[in-house]
Amino acid sequence: MKLSKRGQGPPGREPVMTEEERKQLMLHAYRKQEELKKLEADDDDNYLNSEWADVMQEQLSPLIDYLSSGLDSKRKTR
Repeated sequence: MKLSKRGQGPPGREPVMTEEERKQLMLHAYRKQEELKKLEADDDDNYLNSEWADVMQEQLSPLIDYLSSGLDSKRKTR
């Protein structure tokens, strides 16, 4: 608790966080920003040519066909 003499106004405000906490927060924000930049720049589509992607495509294609045909019939009935 800060005390001040009469007539001097309110005492000075204490900082919400310490200098060390502020530095840590800024460092964390900078690292997060850099990580997001790297993720945005990474347009690597090599996984599309992998074996597991082919298997997944084969397994999901009947479902995709079924769902898309169901949507087409609903559009026609409206």
